[in-house]
Formats: sequence, C-alpha cells, structure tokens
Amino acid sequence: MGWQADWKRRVEFGTIAQETFNENMYYRATDMSALAELELAEVQGHKQYVGHFDWWFKVRVNKDVTTKMGQAFKAGDVTIGTFSELEGQKRLCVMSWRNGYVSTIIPLDYAVAW
Repeated sequence: MGWQADWKRRVEFGTIAQETFNENMYYRATDMSALAELELAEVQGHKQYVGHFDWWFKVRVNKDVTTKMGQAFKAGDVTIGTFSELEGQKRLCVMSWRNGYVSTIIPLDYAVAW
C-alpha cells in the first residue's frame, strides 16, 4: 500500500471514529486513548506512542479548526487532549481523528473539558 492510500485509509477511519465519539457521550477518555495508541503504535508501527495518551482527558472542541492538512475539527467534536505550551502560552494538544490521527495544538478557549 502506498503512502497516499495509507493516508486516505487513516483519514477515513479517523473520520468514522470522530463521528462515533460525537454520537455517544459514554465513550471515556481511556477508550479514546486506547484507540489512538492502538492505531499509532500497533497499526502504523510508531512504538513511541505506547503509553503516550495515558493521562489525556476528554474535551469538546467548540470551534471549527482547519490546518494545512485540512479540517481538523468541526465545532462540537469530542476528542482527547492534554495541556501544552507553545511560544510561552498555555495551549491544548488535542487528537485530530479527522486528519488521520494527528496531534494539533489549539488555544485553551477552543475547547472545554467534557
């Protein structure tokens, strides 16, 4: 499988995961963390992600977010995140399922704990 086909699969699977999380408020942060770790560490082979998401918490993104890779979030998306710092300011590092399992940095006021 070429990288383009692999990327398309990641984005399609990630979008399905995102819609599933949005529709069922009972998914826990640990459920989403386990899925992210499984995809990145086992499926994609990036072993550095084993345990990476252990302390991430559940958030709801309240604004549309678009990156160079496309739409990372639609307002209302549920995901996992952790606190981060960028250019001396507190931010959130959040998992973008829609962009194929990519961590994205957003301002604190773009999401609320869920």
